[in-house]
Amino acid sequence: MRRGVGALAAAGIRAIAALAAFSQDAAFEIPPPDTKAPALELSGNIDVAYSALYNKTDSPIYRLSVFGKEANTFTSLYPVGIYLNGDYQNPEAGAYLKTYASYTNDGTVAFSLIEAYGSFRLFESSLMSVGKKIHAWGKGYAFNAVGYVNPIKNPEDVDAFSPGLLTLNYSYTKSIQAGPLDNASIEFPAIPPD
Repeated sequence: MRRGVGALAAAGIRAIAALAAFSQDAAFEIPPPDTKAPALELSGNIDVAYSALYNKTDSPIYRLSVFGKEANTFTSLYPVGIYLNGDYQNPEAGAYLKTYASYTNDGTVAFSLIEAYGSFRLFESSLMSVGKKIHAWGKGYAFNAVGYVNPIKNPEDVDAFSPGLLTLNYSYTKSIQAGPLDNASIEFPAIPPD
């Protein structure tokens, strides 16, 4: 029994020594910068839901809501939401597009242009963008003290996309790496009045 435990321990030590020798031989190389050719990416998704509702037809509120229409015991809803996104990137410029279209079973069709803007690099650390853009300043959920340019959220559906603002935006980012501050960024948006 003792010889079996000793042989097992020796085999474990040899395995650890082999792994240590292998790890010392491995070399680490920093990969070259990504120099992809300009690319167009299209993406999107479709949201479909179905709801069947039982209507209390003797309720005064229901009778008011269907006044002049036929009363139904059951109502079915099937809204369809289509999100389409386009993104074109090259090292010096880019174009972005986000759209949302919806259809409901009552025949209502809606289309919204969420974002549509272009950006181009002026210098190594500065970027200019022009168009309809969603800004995300701060981290506030219901109230955001610094979110002057953030879109207004819908209180009934806070996860829904709100359309961006028509903006001329200049941003400058600098890597400092001195003391407690590693990076600094400043942004200047110009937004026309409503």
